[in-house]
Amino acid sequence: MRIGILTVPFNNNYGGYLQAYALMQVLKSKGYVVTLIMRRHDIVHVSVKYRLKYLFKGILKSFRKRSLYPCIYTAESEFRYKGRLMRPFVEKYLQPQTEYIYSTDELSKYCKDKFDAYIVGSDQIWRPIYVPGIIGDFFLDFTHNWKVKRISYAASFGTDNPEYTDEEIKICGKLIGKFDAVSVRENSGCNIIRNFGWNVCPHLVLDPTMLLTADSYEKLISKEHSLTNGKVFCYVLDQDENVRNIKSLISLETKMPIYEISDVQKCESFLPSIETWLSSIRNAEFVLTDSFHGMVFSIIFNKPFAVYLNKDRGISRFTDLLSRLGLCERILNDKLEVRDLFYSSINWNLVNILLKQEKGKSIEFLINSLYAE
Repeated sequence: MRIGILTVPFNNNYGGYLQAYALMQVLKSKGYVVTLIMRRHDIVHVSVKYRLKYLFKGILKSFRKRSLYPCIYTAESEFRYKGRLMRPFVEKYLQPQTEYIYSTDELSKYCKDKFDAYIVGSDQIWRPIYVPGIIGDFFLDFTHNWKVKRISYAASFGTDNPEYTDEEIKICGKLIGKFDAVSVRENSGCNIIRNFGWNVCPHLVLDPTMLLTADSYEKLISKEHSLTNGKVFCYVLDQDENVRNIKSLISLETKMPIYEISDVQKCESFLPSIETWLSSIRNAEFVLTDSFHGMVFSIIFNKPFAVYLNKDRGISRFTDLLSRLGLCERILNDKLEVRDLFYSSINWNLVNILLKQEKGKSIEFLINSLYAE
């Protein structure tokens, strides 16, 4: 069976790349022929004034940093510049993949007769603000009247209060009704589907990254130089005064230095590799994060961690998984709790048993969905 996977357009996001990698690996291990469909955002046109400003900024940065910075604006040139250290992972492991596709018409023409099944997922593919103007593509609108299987795996709305218009609810409700199997990543997703009145019964499954073992990721980073031995790893996407206070308190309490990777979108220079990010979590003494996948890989590697909840990024994504694994106490609501979280132990034997059970149910859903008539 030929399967096309459609996921959120990549934007130099560690978790985004790794969830696609994991889903592809699981399906390939079952003997399926899998291709990643590289649907990008529609091309954005910017003003001449902005392009000139970008040109001047690029020349200035190239001169100051003595390295070539993109001077001609395209979203892709900036994307590729910032993610240049991530590219080797993408080019080696996220294969095969299609050419970049920038419109629904292109998507339909390219995919026609190429795949027997389509899987949308995972991550926040059903969050309109992350795929503005093209949400229908992630409900497979371009496969209209095609005789193919349509499946969602661990799709996420990202938040308890989805940003859908009434028209989008109506259109996407009709599209999801054509799916052969629907699964979501959070219980809140089940509630949203019910509240929207969509006539489907979704299954609850794990993020694809959790379908692989820690050993699977160890193989990717076995030769990676560690930057976090004896350190606290901080991966916080949105910094504020409270986060800065927490970091200071952690450093004071633990007498350990902090290694940090900054916001992937706001970073001015290129970002560390995917392997560096993974090894930073694996080798850290403690992890502080407001990232969903930062939390996920702390669990996979059995690392003590604290989650700083960010309402704008969606809280239910965190609380749902933590409650399923008995880890709600890892949520950090006040900087004074850091001391308790750092020194409190986690019953990893129990967590791993619960994770194994969830993993079994998730893989069973995925394979049964593909085999079902």
